[in-house]
Amino acid sequence: MFTLAPGHVGRYRANFRFTGCAGEPSWFYEEWVVHVSNGQVEPDRFIQGAPDRDVDDRVHLYGGRHGQKAIAIADRPG
Repeated sequence: MFTLAPGHVGRYRANFRFTGCAGEPSWFYEEWVVHVSNGQVEPDRFIQGAPDRDVDDRVHLYGGRHGQKAIAIADRPG
């Protein structure tokens, strides 16, 4: 997915559509946002500023890409 240097933060975003048993027309949707760090970071680092690495695997409910697949590197000092 991605590699983080010490003190860096990464974000992974994905969404999923789950269906019930065969023959059951119902479904439900989940969207995940996961933040991780390599080592100690400031307590508000996950909500303040851009992540150092970002993977967006979200898709449209009816097919196709939602976001960008590529890993983005934030332009921040340090």
